[in-house]
Amino acid sequence: MSLNSRMHPRNPYKDKPPDFEALAGKYEEFRSCCKIGTNGKISVTSSCFIDFAAIDPPDRVGTVDDDGM
Repeated sequence: MSLNSRMHPRNPYKDKPPDFEALAGKYEEFRSCCKIGTNGKISVTSSCFIDFAAIDPPDRVGTVDDDGM
């Protein structure tokens, strides 16, 4: 069972996940939270979600990019 089937229907990421490559290209502070996988795709490192202080860049970038804040 995929996680998408458990997401709320109005969740903007339910059918289209965030484009981490575009976000890393746009926001320098977000790049420190990203890594390139063996498949060549960019993903957010788990340390960004474990360390409370490191959550700020991905959260801020997502808010700015999605909501225009």
